[in-house]
Amino acid sequence: MQALYVLLPLLAALSLSKAHEVESEDAIFDATGVPQCIQACLSDLLYAVTEMIHLQNPVAKFPGLCETYRKASSCIENQKEACVQTTLFEIALSGLDELCNDREEDLAPHKECLDRHADLILKNCDHSCHLTSVLSHLAENGDAEALQKLEEDHEALKKELSSLCTTFGCMSSCVAHDLNVQCSPVGTIITESLLRPFHTAATIFEEIGPRAKISIYRQIPPQCYYLTNLKDVQGIAEGRQPPKPSDLKPEDAILKEIRLREQQRKQKKAELEHLFLMDAKQGY
Repeated sequence: MQALYVLLPLLAALSLSKAHEVESEDAIFDATGVPQCIQACLSDLLYAVTEMIHLQNPVAKFPGLCETYRKASSCIENQKEACVQTTLFEIALSGLDELCNDREEDLAPHKECLDRHADLILKNCDHSCHLTSVLSHLAENGDAEALQKLEEDHEALKKELSSLCTTFGCMSSCVAHDLNVQCSPVGTIITESLLRPFHTAATIFEEIGPRAKISIYRQIPPQCYYLTNLKDVQGIAEGRQPPKPSDLKPEDAILKEIRLREQQRKQKKAELEHLFLMDAKQGY
């Protein structure tokens, strides 16, 4: 849950289009909850990701982003003994880690195709999903004081999260679909990797059961529910749009899932009791 609420202010900071627009980098990091012990590690990565988010020659700049990420990752690793708060940010950066380190060989054969099609696909998807306009709006609240107030105002934060989650789901699925059309399976490779933090979170929610989701749903807007659903996250990587909030009725669905699991548990218990009684009657 904490990771989702760190995501918004971090993206607001990232959405600042130029480094000099950030009045105080340390203040921004403080406001977004980045521990001081790793702030220096993330400084260069902040601006490298900014350029990617604003779709400024992303294909050409991606190798440089990966190199910057590796340096940041190494820096964070070296801070582990002195800084115990690194796990959350390792999870948050796990998408870049997978894309830059694990999937590089998978992407290499498709470089020419990406060079031909990726920029136009990203621009077309942005036109449909309004990613850069949403981030530009967030950038208006990008100073440290505004970010701090936003984190403290739960309802305002939920409102901003709703637009961010909507455009994020739209953009991710659009890019996955359109890249797969032109350069299959690159769309799924890239999107699946970048969604890794949410895949990890959704997997945890699946394992601990539906009751945990109810408490999460009460704290986030309906537009973000799909990020806690493993099937929805996997669907985005395959190019499917996340379900619309009006179609979800998540708490009702979760309560139904709870009742179903309870029924299955009782049925299993009854079957075991029946088998035990049958064995007892037969003298076993």
